[in-house]
Amino acid sequence: MTKFEMLYGWSLPLEHPLHQYVHRTIKRIAAGQGGRPLHLDVGGRRSNYTSNVPAEIWITDVPRERDLQHQLDLGATDAIRDAVLKRRSNVAQYLYDDMTQTRLPDSHFSIVTAIEVLEHVEQDEQFVANVARVLKPGGVFVMTTPNGDFKPIPYPDHKRHYKGAELEALLRRHFADVNVEYRVNADGFFSIAIGRRHKLSPLRLFSGVAYGLNALRERMGFGGQGPAGKNHLFAICRKAG
Repeated sequence: MTKFEMLYGWSLPLEHPLHQYVHRTIKRIAAGQGGRPLHLDVGGRRSNYTSNVPAEIWITDVPRERDLQHQLDLGATDAIRDAVLKRRSNVAQYLYDDMTQTRLPDSHFSIVTAIEVLEHVEQDEQFVANVARVLKPGGVFVMTTPNGDFKPIPYPDHKRHYKGAELEALLRRHFADVNVEYRVNADGFFSIAIGRRHKLSPLRLFSGVAYGLNALRERMGFGGQGPAGKNHLFAICRKAG
């Protein structure tokens, strides 16, 4: 285990509530499969949420080429790739790849994740079809995207924000078993925590605590399960065995 992985494990309760939930979910899925399953993280870039997951991680992302990508910290660079490989012990491959045109082999991965990725993809149908293609029979796809029922106006570089029913319909065209949930309370705690995006801000610790309180409140059932007041859609899909 690297120093970064140790620190990430300790600080996980202060991480973004979505990343906390993703981390717990994929760690449970990987542990349930036994051994070290092959796990593809599409658009992972830095992929901190896969730290300490008992799997062999492949990270893919498109190269950072456009000005808007630089402005919004999108896409991968050689510097990002090198940093991730240095600080992570479970990342086996880090590749430049576009899932809409990927040449990754059929039925190769046990788990695929795409965290806050699909909203950036114009060819979403081709993206999801290729995810299903590279998964092994019985493999699991875990993804998140902004909740279009609550946040209908896309951000810069977002092609769309799906409503829950729209995302479920897309996924069901390619997967036998699909579950879509609403996640992350858009409440006062989350609003305070937004300041944490500034790494050198004196509010970093305070905003991290706010993230932690938001995640704890959600785990305790505060905020409900419906679309109102939820920032994200969270989906788990299983390929037919």
